[in-house]
Amino acid sequence: MKILKTLLFILLGLLGVYAIVCATSSKNMKVSKSIVINASPDAIFEEVVNFEKMQAWSPWAKMDPTTKNTYTGTPGTVGHSNSWSGEKMGKGSQTIIELVPSVSYMSDMKFEMTKDAVHKAGMTLTPEGEATKVTWTYDGADTPFLFRGLMTLMGMEKSLSSDYEAGLKSLKEIAEAKPKAAPISYEIVDIKDSWYLGKNYAAVKMSEVDSSMFGSAYEAVMKAAGDKCSKEDMPFCIARNMDYNKGVMDLEMGMVTTEETKADGLVTGKIPAGRCAKYVYYGPYDGTSSAWTNLMTQIAKDGLKPRWDGYEIYANDPMIVKDPAKFETWLMQPVE
Repeated sequence: MKILKTLLFILLGLLGVYAIVCATSSKNMKVSKSIVINASPDAIFEEVVNFEKMQAWSPWAKMDPTTKNTYTGTPGTVGHSNSWSGEKMGKGSQTIIELVPSVSYMSDMKFEMTKDAVHKAGMTLTPEGEATKVTWTYDGADTPFLFRGLMTLMGMEKSLSSDYEAGLKSLKEIAEAKPKAAPISYEIVDIKDSWYLGKNYAAVKMSEVDSSMFGSAYEAVMKAAGDKCSKEDMPFCIARNMDYNKGVMDLEMGMVTTEETKADGLVTGKIPAGRCAKYVYYGPYDGTSSAWTNLMTQIAKDGLKPRWDGYEIYANDPMIVKDPAKFETWLMQPVE
């Protein structure tokens, strides 16, 4: 009996210690790890918001090669998802719920073992000169009281932190190995009043915008404008009312005209004269989102304010140039 009592006291003592561990442990696991990558935000962003590409640097893909992934939705947009099933990794899913191109994304994560609990994971990209600071975060769902001590004793937060560090290191290697786009030049210029004729796409899905849409719009505009189409100017595009969470925007593709020109199915407008911040960017068109971030940051540093919609001018023809690294885009932001 004495031995049983002793064992009981020991057991009660251990339970008491465990209860203290549970009480002093966090109710949910949080991890945040950062790394500086010598690459532009857009070059990095396309590697992290495309879950298929993510497998190349994911630490868990290396841990469990038996994992099978199923991808749905358009990469780089809200709703893009990856569902997985593996011997070691179990079953789960990750879905993008918020996104700002080349700046940040947030996703919901679900694991079969925790049933309906929703965990959050995301990344934030912050320019640091010619490099980018990437911060990867995880915010777990609330853990039942009796399991909190187990998470602490198993070192789950330390283990996940180590996984995040390994993943960021692999991401750095991949991003820094990619060809770098030519640098962007910045200047303040004076622009004149310019009439234009354009085709408007209201609430168009960002994922549906492609080269054929631009080609069709510019062909319609040039046909309607005829000899009123300015031979000195190049096609341009204005994006308004962008909603990155819904993945939609209003898009206007146009050409400058020598005078006010109206045509059925098209819109006419005028770019106002005055000062304008101009960035000349060389590289793939999907890199302009990062260039716009840099442009607006520089405008704020210079104490300037936008006075009209920003727009992009496509200074060379991709059908002729062909090499995306040599695509020339002027980012124009009228300022006061």
